[in-house]
Amino acid sequence: MSKNKLANKVILVLGGTGGIGSAVADLLEATGATVCRHGRGGDYSADVSKEGQIGELVNRILTKFGRIDIVVNSLSAPIKIGPIFKKDWSDFLNQLNVQLKAAVDTAYVLVPRMKLLKSGHFINILSSVVVGDPPASYADYITAKYAMWGFSKCLFKELSQHGINVTCI
Repeated sequence: MSKNKLANKVILVLGGTGGIGSAVADLLEATGATVCRHGRGGDYSADVSKEGQIGELVNRILTKFGRIDIVVNSLSAPIKIGPIFKKDWSDFLNQLNVQLKAAVDTAYVLVPRMKLLKSGHFINILSSVVVGDPPASYADYITAKYAMWGFSKCLFKELSQHGINVTCI
């Protein structure tokens, strides 16, 4: 990444205090970007599974910086490893609420503003589990990652004509 391209950007990293999110945030900060690390505590805390908290988080950042140029979604609920028939619907909902709901809620709040500016970028971190043969015992996690992939593809289709990029990694 070029320092010049990201130096003046405001970037929200959902899950920015976790393993992958923290590493991504570190790299982005090294470019000179302003990085807002979402987590369970601190200035950018929010419970993404609860209604309205993403909107409150985004509004706090918009009030402070005036914009969010890039959103990196690196969220995942803790993975409960086990056979599919030992999981219940709440395990699936937990993964979907953390991963997919956060992405949908963030897009709903930011897309109108990004359309006006004709710019913005959503980066959704998926997993190698969406390519090839998925491993056993991760059905809830894998289901959420596939849902994120589908949502990202639809978001790209609808937003690319407005100068908004959507990328899956």
